[in-house]
Amino acid sequence: MRVLIIGTSKGIGLETTRQALQAGHDVRALARSATAIAVADTSLEKMRGDALKTEDVEAAVVGVDAVIQTLGVGLGDLFRPVHLFSDATRVLIAAMRSQVVKRLICVTGFGAGAIPPEGITQERAMKRFHVRASDGRVLSGAAAFVEVWTRLPRWRWAARAASLPGALIALEWGYRLFLPFRPFISRFFGRVLRLHTVIGGAKRL
Repeated sequence: MRVLIIGTSKGIGLETTRQALQAGHDVRALARSATAIAVADTSLEKMRGDALKTEDVEAAVVGVDAVIQTLGVGLGDLFRPVHLFSDATRVLIAAMRSQVVKRLICVTGFGAGAIPPEGITQERAMKRFHVRASDGRVLSGAAAFVEVWTRLPRWRWAARAASLPGALIALEWGYRLFLPFRPFISRFFGRVLRLHTVIGGAKRL
């Protein structure tokens, strides 16, 4: 099977690429930094492109049997509404329809536009970080971050540190102190990222 994997430069996408190759599939890897993908295999085709650009995605889906979308966001993006997943999926679905590709798997560490758990309003959900634990509990604030850390191999040390006596309480107070400043930090990161985009565009010209 020929598989297109989108967002393959690191994390889940890179591991998915490795496992697909180990399973004997031909893989086309689409990423903005495709040439930097730390995998060398005769069954791997590295394609540089942007998951939000229609022309890049349309070219990538030609001749594939299935698509795995493994997009993620950086830390700075988490301070503002995330539209990457929905926007990229919209572009991808249109391209897949044009090529009659019917198999799609989407996986990521974070969701976008999720429906709040029962009993939690959208407004309340946007004010604090919430996650649903594997046992069904809805956690927020510091406890939610700790739950996420336990699922990330490189962050399990932080989850272990949070289990020390008094650590979770201290983290929660730190999180509460941070919340009033979050809108200002969000705007700051937004300006920095926009400036980075403008500079990057100027360099390409």
